[in-house]
Amino acid sequence: ANSDAPQPCCVCKEEKSRRDECMLFSTAKDPAADCRSLVDQYKSCMQGFGFTV
Repeated sequence: ANSDAPQPCCVCKEEKSRRDECMLFSTAKDPAADCRSLVDQYKSCMQGFGFTV
């Protein structure tokens, strides 16, 4: 493995925390749907680093 490659834990932290906060504090019946845009932003960010989520 390439030790210079970013680790999944260390990228997109801002997007991840916004997504997690949304899911945690959402009062919607379906938090996943309520937070879809934040989830998508996180996925896009991760994919930009070559990670599949």
